[in-house]
Amino acid sequence: MKLRTALAALTLTLVLAGGFAVQTAANASRGVVFTVEIGDRGFNPQVCRISRDNLVQFKNVGTVARRVIRPGSGLNAEPLFDSGNLAPGQTSNQEVFPHGGTVKYSDKDRPEFSVTIVLPVFTAEW
Repeated sequence: MKLRTALAALTLTLVLAGGFAVQTAANASRGVVFTVEIGDRGFNPQVCRISRDNLVQFKNVGTVARRVIRPGSGLNAEPLFDSGNLAPGQTSNQEVFPHGGTVKYSDKDRPEFSVTIVLPVFTAEW
């Protein structure tokens, strides 16, 4: 009987510890900062796959000033994100992504340069 009680207690401890480890691992990727480069040839990478609650910042690795925007919707809409002019070597403010889906950013002066941020839709992480 004592052996059965000891095994049950051990099993419960392992299950709880395993659940804690999974929860800790799930939260480990939250708040990670990803740097997307913008340069004379466009964005690097062109697709950035991140988990929810991660952050993205843009770094100008080119030779001229760049301005990264996330266009608003509608005619003459203000951008939802605007890095302002980033001098060569300068990094933008960080933007957090709490929801799933895809978000597209582009270079204000060269709209053919774009990056797509992809987040999981149904879960917090990939």
